[in-house]
Amino acid sequence: MMTARLAFLVAATHTASALKPLASPVVIGGTTGAVTAALYGKLQRMESVFDSGLGRPALVGSEKLVRQTDKILWRAYSMASVTPGDVVPKVDFIKFRGLLGSAAPLYFVDSTGFQQAASQKGLFDGLPNPFGGGGSKPTPKKPSAGGNLKLPNPFGGAIEALLPPNRNENFMGSESVTKSAPVAPPPSSKPGAPDAQLLQALTTAPGGACYVLTSSEGVEACEEALAAYPSLKATIIAPANGVALSSDGDWVSARPQDLEGELVAPVALGDSGEGSLDVQDLAEVAIQASLRLSRDVERRIIRVVSSGGAAATRQNENYFTNVGGEKAAQREGDVTSVDWTATFSVLEEDVEVLKSPEESDWAAGTYR
Repeated sequence: MMTARLAFLVAATHTASALKPLASPVVIGGTTGAVTAALYGKLQRMESVFDSGLGRPALVGSEKLVRQTDKILWRAYSMASVTPGDVVPKVDFIKFRGLLGSAAPLYFVDSTGFQQAASQKGLFDGLPNPFGGGGSKPTPKKPSAGGNLKLPNPFGGAIEALLPPNRNENFMGSESVTKSAPVAPPPSSKPGAPDAQLLQALTTAPGGACYVLTSSEGVEACEEALAAYPSLKATIIAPANGVALSSDGDWVSARPQDLEGELVAPVALGDSGEGSLDVQDLAEVAIQASLRLSRDVERRIIRVVSSGGAAATRQNENYFTNVGGEKAAQREGDVTSVDWTATFSVLEEDVEVLKSPEESDWAAGTYR
């Protein structure tokens, strides 16, 4: 399956020479699923957008983190879920030094330390998630004639690797990866900074770029940690001084399918501000920076405030509006975003102007 995927990616790169070079996004999860789900959910949607240049996202994290991410995706991203085959335990990612191969990786690292408050009921919370764990505990089964004997796994964990990472129990009694392949604990790091072992693993892909999401207080710690790895091209994205991270438990994605993204509020860039910044908006800024700004930059710091941006509200366009006509357009509503060229202009860098193709572009053959 992985071989077929890589073959498709290579073919797409050669046959679509006018399009963006393909990149492989990798979300490296943090302590909880809020920021991880925001990054993964947006990148999963962006994969299907024409000329985003982004492949299917991978997720690096623990089984617990995958479960948390799945739960948030199901509620906020209309029954989305983590693709089981694209999950890599963090211990393996570090052990094999980044390994994910093929197209140039774009690493999105959650180093915010954000702890989400208890969430409210989402639009689809009443429906069971067939891909997620949890729910009521199964009734214990009576021991069979063979007692509690567990047979060894003759496949040495090969089948285990094919099962969803958010399963309720191990297959054939085999140990989980985190138990069977322990690694030394990472050296202590300051709050807001990725650990050294992780950063070392990220340096093994010379064509890659790294986007570290942290808190407003964690920027200095990130700079210090990254200073030990000058070859790693890294951008730090954080709330401005005086701005705290937050998460709206009632927020649900409008499912846009274009390159403009989706924001909770019209953000802007600045060194200081007040109030709070939603984790969805921090994730969106990181993704848009990876699409519109040069990736070949040794260091860059982007500070985000939650208001005052060049708002660019637009009619939502997705599958439902395309097939459902005017009534569907009214039901799907508007999407909040900003003029990204104007937003990033304060960095005094070249900003690539991206535009999703319209029907008239295809008809006239003028796209690109």
